[in-house]
Amino acid sequence: VARHPERFTHLVLGDIGPEPAPAGVARIQASVASRDDFTDLDDAVAAQTALNPTADPAALRHRVAHNLAPRADGRLTWKYDPALRDGTARYDNHPPDTLWALLAAVPVPVLLLRGEVSDICSAEIAERMRAANPRLTVLVLPGAGHGIATDAPDAVAAAIDAFLA
Repeated sequence: VARHPERFTHLVLGDIGPEPAPAGVARIQASVASRDDFTDLDDAVAAQTALNPTADPAALRHRVAHNLAPRADGRLTWKYDPALRDGTARYDNHPPDTLWALLAAVPVPVLLLRGEVSDICSAEIAERMRAANPRLTVLVLPGAGHGIATDAPDAVAAAIDAFLA
């Protein structure tokens, strides 16, 4: 958005900022490296429920169902690249200082939807984001963790609708 402002009128950020909180990164890495072999959908949902205690059960089941693929032996596994699970995926990212500068340069209204109990976008990071860009508004979603669309799907939809109205 900062590099092509003419293409945007608004920006919504879903529980993410220029740098994640280390505790959340460690939790996600452990989750990604966890079990990826399931007997059926119910088995996969049960495993994910244990890892996502703040999730709305119907939203979590929907997410899990649409992220599974059958294996040759009839069991289920995740659709995404195994390199993301085993740590061999390679990608480049901008350093945090660059990302903070890009956030500060966003010239359109920004809505940060932050999960109240998020371990990725902490309250401190959200406050730094607000200080970095006066066009940024933080909306905290009560009871939600980092997975805001799964934890509070109706609140996310309502917040985006109101922001864009």
